[in-house]
Amino acid sequence: MDENGGMTAEQATARLREMRRPAETVSRNWALGDLAGSVPAGYGDETIRRLAEDADVGEGSLANFRTIAAAYPASEIKRDLQSWTVYGIFASQDDRYELVRDGDDGRLWTVAAARELVRSRRKRGKRRS
Repeated sequence: MDENGGMTAEQATARLREMRRPAETVSRNWALGDLAGSVPAGYGDETIRRLAEDADVGEGSLANFRTIAAAYPASEIKRDLQSWTVYGIFASQDDRYELVRDGDDGRLWTVAAARELVRSRRKRGKRRS
């Protein structure tokens, strides 16, 4: 651990290498996102690029995993209520927890319906209803 109680880049790299083994994709996405979020990354440094390389994923993908995992901390909301893609679509929404928990009128969101909701909100200039 570093002086702030987070993981060092070396510790994160070791964990990422362990995650290279075949694993269920969605749980791996959450784990990679949580791991990337636990390592301080400064503007212009190469932390995310190095971690992505070590995890054998694209840098943009790892940054996306980090953003989605940060939007839905495991301590605050269940991560198996919707598909990974739906969590990602709603990550920028202020009411994302409610959207994920409540579903689309009590049903699972389809990717198309989730995208349409976000698109309609953008047209209205809102991030929530």
